[in-house]
Amino acid sequence: MSINLIRFRQFKVLVYGAVNKPKFVKMAPVSRLNEAINNAGGLQKYADPERIVLIRDGNSKNIFLKEFLLNGDLNNNPQLTDGDKVFVPFIDITPQQQKDYVKYDNANKVLVIGFVFRPGAHYFRPGYNVKDYIALSGGSLDVGAVKRVKILKKDGTSSMLAYNKIVEPGDIIEVPETYGSILFGNTGFIQAVTSIATLMLAYQAATQ
Repeated sequence: MSINLIRFRQFKVLVYGAVNKPKFVKMAPVSRLNEAINNAGGLQKYADPERIVLIRDGNSKNIFLKEFLLNGDLNNNPQLTDGDKVFVPFIDITPQQQKDYVKYDNANKVLVIGFVFRPGAHYFRPGYNVKDYIALSGGSLDVGAVKRVKILKKDGTSSMLAYNKIVEPGDIIEVPETYGSILFGNTGFIQAVTSIATLMLAYQAATQ
């Protein structure tokens, strides 16, 4: 008799806010919300377990985790799916107090390169997308093509048209040069078109 072990496909869930280690955590298809929070270091002392928010496909659902912890109510400890986000709010404390009690997972930084004002590395911040990291780098230059920005992953893969995509630790964000800058250099596109049109009119006048 042989036994075949089935390996379930894992997926990632973002857990952020008032947990001890906000980050992406790996989950199995049968995993529930409390497991994701535990994998992110658990609730920290200023967390509010009665106002947790589950974000799925752009929709938000309030979760009263305390009901599960006290009464075993599974409706307030749902199973998670790929792409879910779990936000744990703080109780009423100041933003500075929030920073003091949250330790971000900064083992892998995020690098922003290309046509931005201040290329360089940034600490990983859970929940930040490409647009946020470009802002941390001073924004894109006039010749930076943010619509064609891409993410280079640690495993060698890349993600195109990534302006609004969530960033993971170790990602490299590359802002390429605009096609207009590549073709015309520092000359503005309108100026370049005007110059070309002027040359064409001059040529036509000279050949008539």
